[in-house]
Amino acid sequence: MLWVANIYPKHIDPYVGCYQQAWPFQVDLQIHILIPFLAMIYWKYPLMGTIICINMILINIIVNMYYTYHYDLKIEFLHATNYYLL
Repeated sequence: MLWVANIYPKHIDPYVGCYQQAWPFQVDLQIHILIPFLAMIYWKYPLMGTIICINMILINIIVNMYYTYHYDLKIEFLHATNYYLL
């Protein structure tokens, strides 16, 4: 109902939880709520908006690198160690 299942709970086991296929909709809703605020900041303070956008990109890269290292993910999607991504 609140569309925050990708944020809370932080750890869920594969195929456990409530309707995991709704994840794209949850992310879309959160982006839909966030983008107007980012656009207002960027319109009013272009330098600050650019810094925020660059920081968000860097944070995304760092988080992806962390999870790749933590779960020992491989490049191939169907790799044997990526079984919980299927």
